[in-house]
Amino acid sequence: MGTSKISLLAALYIFSAVHFAFAQTWTQTDAPTNDWDSIASSSDGTKLVAAGGGGIYISTNGGVTWTQTAAPTNEDWASIASSSDGTKLVAAGGGGIAISTNGGATWTQTAAPTNEDWASIASSSDGTKLAAVFGYPSGGIYISTNAGVTWIQTGAPTSGYYQSVASSGDGTQLAAAAAYGGIYTSTNGGVTWTQTGAPDGYWQSITSSSDGTKLAACDNFGIYTSTNGGVTWTKTSMPVNPWGSIASSSDGIKLAAEIIESALIYTSTNAGVTWTQTTAPWGNWHCIASTADGTKLATVASGGGIWTLQTTPNPLMCITLNNDNAVLSWTVPPTNFVLQESSDLFDWADMTNQPILNLTNLRDEIALPVSGGKAFYRLKAP
Repeated sequence: MGTSKISLLAALYIFSAVHFAFAQTWTQTDAPTNDWDSIASSSDGTKLVAAGGGGIYISTNGGVTWTQTAAPTNEDWASIASSSDGTKLVAAGGGGIAISTNGGATWTQTAAPTNEDWASIASSSDGTKLAAVFGYPSGGIYISTNAGVTWIQTGAPTSGYYQSVASSGDGTQLAAAAAYGGIYTSTNGGVTWTQTGAPDGYWQSITSSSDGTKLAACDNFGIYTSTNGGVTWTKTSMPVNPWGSIASSSDGIKLAAEIIESALIYTSTNAGVTWTQTTAPWGNWHCIASTADGTKLATVASGGGIWTLQTTPNPLMCITLNNDNAVLSWTVPPTNFVLQESSDLFDWADMTNQPILNLTNLRDEIALPVSGGKAFYRLKAP
């Protein structure tokens, strides 16, 4: 047992030292130039869904091609969310909330109120727990614990004109941002809400890590981050601008934020401490989405198109011991990496074990029995 532990830690050290260079070039997809309002991504980025005044479109090949779904086109869909596998979708707008359980092929109107101006919707990783907010004429937060079949209005304050809501992977940690007020969080799936220490501001967008501890939010005065579930907030170095949307990787380390009606989209690889401007074209950017590992972004422009940005995945494999098993895990990347095994670090063999996606942290996991011999593991790019 002791020898195996040392070998596993040695393998972990090897993979921690690997880094890759990447480019930051945006690519326009073949999506039509609709009045897009929202976009969502599966955890690996292969499935995208975009919504707006022209209806709801889906892509099953990472945005290369797009297909219009059967969702009503006479609704001004303001927000859309996806389960981690892209099969369960939920859309909210002026006409109510609709759900799809087959990746957008068919849609069903839910029992959520239809006379409210829904502004934002969020989903747990498995698509069963949902949260939605509206702001006009008076705000409110609704939750569903059965994939949208029924909805309950929470006890959250009804003033403040909510603009955005975010969810942890398991749906227990929620955060909502108000345009005329502060930021509220819930640690019990929306049953009760607490106003955080975030300053009052014209909040536009909020995003969360999978465990709900790392939050990032933007308004007209800058970008703020929290590392303790919203208890305290830190203003980043980004200047005063009409920040419109922000997205996060599952670990909360990689962020992406965009300024409305500009060519300015920024990314951060250290939880918002420093930022890099990407080479985005001008656009009336309305929403940005990220894969679980943060290496693929997708954004939509109102009156424009849909664009994607792909950087080289650099999955960091972690190894932990769980009873008699060694659990190998890595944040699910946009491409399928192959796990390899070696006893001497020279000869490597592909493993047939298929990873299982952990929905609470969006990491691929493989459990292997610990033996007395040496074992080294690495991830090979396809």
